[in-house]
Amino acid sequence: MSNNKKLKQIKAAIDEYADGYANLEEFQGENNALIPKCDQKTGAIGEFYAMIFARHLYKDKGVTLEFGPPSQHGWDIKISKGNKTINTIQVKAVSGFSETSTISPIHPKWKELWLMRLDEQFYPIGLWVVKRNSLKGLDFPLSSKKMPKSGVKNSGSKIFENKVEHTKELLEVLSTTF
Repeated sequence: MSNNKKLKQIKAAIDEYADGYANLEEFQGENNALIPKCDQKTGAIGEFYAMIFARHLYKDKGVTLEFGPPSQHGWDIKISKGNKTINTIQVKAVSGFSETSTISPIHPKWKELWLMRLDEQFYPIGLWVVKRNSLKGLDFPLSSKKMPKSGVKNSGSKIFENKVEHTKELLEVLSTTF
């Protein structure tokens, strides 16, 4: 294949990526209740799926779920009942394109950390929940931590050893959503 043809194929791929990015930006601007407004699209996609799952977990409980604003680093999803916050969730996602599975820094002020692995189509293939009280004596923010892999024992950073996998439940919820 000639270089000129490869250049045109690369440009076409960039154009497709730009179209997809612009479509997500449009949805993010229209309704922040469905997908959060942020620049990191892998994170926004992870939070999108996390919110669907959280709504399922909290259905019929008389609560409000909302995304945090872009400036909120401590949590991504807040669950409230009236004026009382009952849970805060920080979501970390990596895609199948990540060569290192390194997640972005983990900041304090959450009660649950949801670790989500996405495939190369940006569809979830792993979800683990870490409770805040299982991470004692650590200095935040936490950097250079690795995402676990489904079916791979002891994968991910050691600090996540008390994680609970919820992949099956997430996939069941998504199968009835789409």
